[in-house]
Amino acid sequence: MALLRLEDISVGYNKKSLVLEKLNLSVNDGELISLLGPSGCGKTTTLRVIAGFLPTRSGNFIFKEQDYTKIPVYKRNFGYLFQNYALFPHMSVYENVAFGLKLRKVSPEEIKKRVAEVLEIVDLTGYESRYPGELSGGQSQRVALARALVINPDLLLLDEPLCNLDAKLRVTMRVEIRKIQQKLGITTVYVTHDQEECFSISDKVAILNKGDIEQLGTPEEIYSRPKTEFVADFVGFDNFVDVLDSTPREDGVHLSTEENYRFVATTYDGKEIKSPNRMAIRPDDIDIMKGGDNKEKANHIPGTVRIRTFLGQQYQYEVETPIGTIIVNDDTNELFDSEEKVTLKFKENKIVLL
Repeated sequence: MALLRLEDISVGYNKKSLVLEKLNLSVNDGELISLLGPSGCGKTTTLRVIAGFLPTRSGNFIFKEQDYTKIPVYKRNFGYLFQNYALFPHMSVYENVAFGLKLRKVSPEEIKKRVAEVLEIVDLTGYESRYPGELSGGQSQRVALARALVINPDLLLLDEPLCNLDAKLRVTMRVEIRKIQQKLGITTVYVTHDQEECFSISDKVAILNKGDIEQLGTPEEIYSRPKTEFVADFVGFDNFVDVLDSTPREDGVHLSTEENYRFVATTYDGKEIKSPNRMAIRPDDIDIMKGGDNKEKANHIPGTVRIRTFLGQQYQYEVETPIGTIIVNDDTNELFDSEEKVTLKFKENKIVLL
């Protein structure tokens, strides 16, 4: 059941332009949904609309089947975690976490009880008397999370909560956030630009582009089956090939290019997509082999290695082919030199049609 709905929401910071234009989004009860996209796509603006920090030009925000569009921030029982955590430096951990409860006129006994409970949840018991300046980045992040959770919010909003942490700590904290979210069963909207972080913790992912949602689905759907070229490019499909003709058959969709090279995409039966004009594939999903033309074989393309780059666990090759420059990642022990003739094989179950 949908806990919240954004219905044709439009938002602008000035009279001439819109950041969000007729955006629609539905979030189910208990779900963690991430808003993912490049800078300026409207992720944080969407979160601020939900929080009540920004007025809308048009559209409605429905929460628990009530119209929250014009309800002020202080009447929305939402927990909000800012990018910079926004802790009060002159207050102790206890005082920071208790702040929202004091504003709500909760009794001192109840405040003490709830602060103790939430500090235990975020593993900060014993840190009550410390000040923000005495905490590490990860500890500060957990204090901010505790402050958002202690009010028993109806909705949790997280705006790039891990962006100020180092890479290793980000991995640890994203796991902790997911554990806490699942333990409490709290509906959460999470904003990030980090794909790995997003895919690892989300039930659903919304890819935003220029103020609208290009695709909404599970992390697996977004990663493996992007529906548009923008989404495919954003999630790592570096290779795009124009397609002239497509024919659905029992073994998949048969494709041909202007150069008369043939491809078969076995993950489609022809019913899911009509008249694709491009196909895409990740660099990791192409096999590279020495020599040969193999023009008669489907999914095989001849090429010439132009650049080889060492990536650590694998090599990346830029290969010039009749259908354009193709990027290939290969982790085998066999190396291919610049100007060497090779054959590329597109894995038929990894080709995405757009």
